[in-house]
Amino acid sequence: MKVENNPTQSIAFRKTEQAQSAARSEGTHSAGKTTQRDRAELSENARLLASARAAFDTVPGASEERLAELRDAVQNGTYSVPVQDLARAIAARLKLRE
Repeated sequence: MKVENNPTQSIAFRKTEQAQSAARSEGTHSAGKTTQRDRAELSENARLLASARAAFDTVPGASEERLAELRDAVQNGTYSVPVQDLARAIAARLKLRE
């Protein structure tokens, strides 16, 4: 099962869960134990989000408050990047590729 933020997926999840529950109750039992095992699989988006969150947690000075401020500024259209800072960041990235 893939985990994604998709409203229609919850409907499919419920149907899948009902089918799996029915299969477990009808399934083969050995000494009172079900032989079927549950399995979960994360989507690529979920893996990427987890990776980004882990990277954020390791950045010194990063905080939830600052992240909220930046998110609000981007959504409101009031966030602007100083041109000099952008130029330095691009130059640093290009030097790393050489």
